[in-house]
Amino acid sequence: MKKIVLIISGIIAGMGITGVYAEDYSISCDNQLRTVSFTVRNCDKNRLVVYVEDENKNIIAIGETEGENGIQTAVLPVPGNAAEGYYTAVAADCSEEIDVPSVPYADRSKKIYVSEAGGEADVIFAINTATENSIGAVFEQYEKELNLSLDSDYKPSCNTAFMNLKAKKTYTTFAEIMSDFNTAKAVGFYADAGEEELKAGAERYKRDAGIEFGEDYENYKSDIWRVFTYVRSKLTSSTDARSITAQWYSEAEAVAALNCADRTTAASVLEKYSLKLGIDYSKFTGLPSETKKMNVIKAVTGMNFNKASDVKQAYDNAVAQQSSSGSQSSTGGTGGTGGGSSVPSSPTLPYSSKPKETQEPTEPPKSNGFSDMPENHWAYKAVKQLNDEGVMTGYDDGSVKPDNSVTRAEFVKLLTAALGIYDFSAECEFDDVKKEDWYAGYIASAVNAGITQGYPDNTFKPNAPITREDAALMIYRAAGMKDESAQPEFTDNSSISDYAYNAVGALSARGILNGFDDGEFKPANAITRAQTAQIIYNVREEAKK
Repeated sequence: MKKIVLIISGIIAGMGITGVYAEDYSISCDNQLRTVSFTVRNCDKNRLVVYVEDENKNIIAIGETEGENGIQTAVLPVPGNAAEGYYTAVAADCSEEIDVPSVPYADRSKKIYVSEAGGEADVIFAINTATENSIGAVFEQYEKELNLSLDSDYKPSCNTAFMNLKAKKTYTTFAEIMSDFNTAKAVGFYADAGEEELKAGAERYKRDAGIEFGEDYENYKSDIWRVFTYVRSKLTSSTDARSITAQWYSEAEAVAALNCADRTTAASVLEKYSLKLGIDYSKFTGLPSETKKMNVIKAVTGMNFNKASDVKQAYDNAVAQQSSSGSQSSTGGTGGTGGGSSVPSSPTLPYSSKPKETQEPTEPPKSNGFSDMPENHWAYKAVKQLNDEGVMTGYDDGSVKPDNSVTRAEFVKLLTAALGIYDFSAECEFDDVKKEDWYAGYIASAVNAGITQGYPDNTFKPNAPITREDAALMIYRAAGMKDESAQPEFTDNSSISDYAYNAVGALSARGILNGFDDGEFKPANAITRAQTAQIIYNVREEAKK
C-alpha cells in the first residue's frame, strides 16, 4: 500500500467565487479508480481550473470543471505509483489567482489511501458478504482503502442503515460503497445522536441524509432538534435509510413550528403543516364562530408538543369539544388538551415536602349512570368498580364516555386515588400547576411517590393527553416494579420509546395491559378512560396474588 495524504488547498474558500464556503465544496479520492473528484456548489463561474500537485509542487494532473446551475465538477487521475508524500488538490478561478486566508485545517485536508492494483476485489468481496454483525469489523479493516471516516459521529445505527442500503444490490466499485457508507453514517448519526450532538452537527450531515431544511429552520432550530429526539424511531431491517431521516425531520419541523407559534400565528402554522401534523384543517375553518376557533388555538399553543400524534390528539379533542355541546365533570372527561410525553429526564424531583393545611379537592358529585356503556363492554367491571368507589366519576348526562382520552392530571388522580397513594400534605412546585388547582395534590402525591417527575423545564402539562406508553411507565412505577427485563411482544415494538420499553414489557408479560387486535401496542396513542380503568383494575388484582 502507498499512503498518500491529500491536502485540499485553502484557495477554494475565497477564490472570487461568490458565496462559496468550506461546506460548499468537496474533494475526494476513489482509491479503486485512483481518481480525485472535485465538486463546487453555489458557484457563479462557468468553469474552474483544477489540478493535483505532488510534494515537490509538480502538477501531475490538471483539468477544468464543467457544470451548470451553480455546480461545477471535475475528475482527475492520481498516479498509482507516485512516491509516498503529500498531494495537494487545488481549485482556482480561471481568470485570476487570489491570495486568501486558508480555511480551517479540518476542512481542507483529508488522509487517503491508494490501494495496490489487484487488491480491490478482496475489499468488495468482504463488503458484499458481510452481515450486520460483521460489517462494523469490515469497515474497520478497510477504513483506509475505502476512505471512510469512523470518527465519533459514526453511530451504531450506521451499520443497520448500511445493510438496508446494500440489501438489494451487489457492489462493484469503491465509489458505490463509499456513497452508501456516507448516507448510512448520516442516518446513524440522526438515529443515535443526543440532542446537543444534533444541534452541533446536524447541518453537516443533511446532504448525505437527504434532509431539506425549511425556510423557517433558523427560527425553530433549537426546538426542532429537541422534538427530533422524540420523533425518531428505531432503525429496523425494513427502514429506508435515506427517506427515514427526512420523515423524522419533516415531522419535527412541523411540531417545532407550532411550539414556537403564538395565538396570532398558530392558525397559519396549522394550515401550512396540516399534512405533516396529520390534522384536518377544514375542521378548524368549519367551526361556526371565531370564539370557538380561538378556543382551539388556545388548546394547541404553548404546549411544547413532542410528536405530531400529540398535536393531532390535542387538536382533534379541541375541535370536537368546540363542535359539540354538553357539560362534564372536572375529572371525568378530557379536562383540556395539549401534547408531550412524560419523559423522566429531570434528575431533581420538583416538589416540596412542607406540610400544608388543605383538604381533599372538592369535585362535582359522581354519577352512577352508564348510558353509553353496556354490561357486556370489556371494561364495564373495571369502570363500575372505580365508579362505585368514587374514583372515576361519570358525566352529568349519565354517560361515562369510555373512549374519551385522559389527561395527565386525570390519570394521576385516578392512579393515586385507586392505589391509595394520595398524600394530603404534599405540595408541588411546577410552573404550570397552581396550589388552587383541583389536581395539584394528586400530582404532588405522585411526585412524592416517585411515579412521575414532569418535564425538564419544570412543567407538568396537566391538561395534555397522556400516551399509552407514558401511562404504562407510571403504572410500572406505582406498582413498585424494578429492573424488569421482560420484552414486549407487539408488532410495533420499535415504536415504543426507550424510557418506557421495560415498563411495557413487564406489564404486558403479567397481563396488566394488552395490545390491539392487529398485534400493535400503539404507544403514542392517547389512553382512553376505559383502558385506564381496566389497567388500574388489573394492577390491583395482580397485587392480590
